[in-house]
Amino acid sequence: MSIGDRIALTAALAGVAAAVAAVAAVWYQVELARGISSIYNTVRMESQWRSPEMLMSRAGAADAIIHQHGQTDDVLTVMTFFEQLGYLVKEKAIRAEAAWEAFSDWSLPYWAACKPFVAQQQQVNITYWENLVDLNREIVAVEARRRT
Repeated sequence: MSIGDRIALTAALAGVAAAVAAVAAVWYQVELARGISSIYNTVRMESQWRSPEMLMSRAGAADAIIHQHGQTDDVLTVMTFFEQLGYLVKEKAIRAEAAWEAFSDWSLPYWAACKPFVAQQQQVNITYWENLVDLNREIVAVEARRRT
């Protein structure tokens, strides 16, 4: 192998190494952006969860659940919030760990209270409340990982 061939081979290998480094840098930036986006989306959902309107709905939902009034508008409002959160987790707009950290203390009891209604609705159409079901599954999985 001539000196010219060695120089060409070295240049080619340097080009491959540069390409690999560029791909790694792009991947890192994408992951960083996803993490920031997840935090931003979680904060937005927390703001909605703590809004005056949602606080009223949550109080009404708690009253309806405690007194077994069925699925009132307030209960459906809270369930819809968790349905939307579940969709964002499924689409990876919010990481499951972030949803667990911010909402598990709320979502798990609401899930337990609303599970019979969800099962009844899913007998009509299996897609009803599917993101709420998936959210519960994800949050329980995070909880299990965190406890081990």
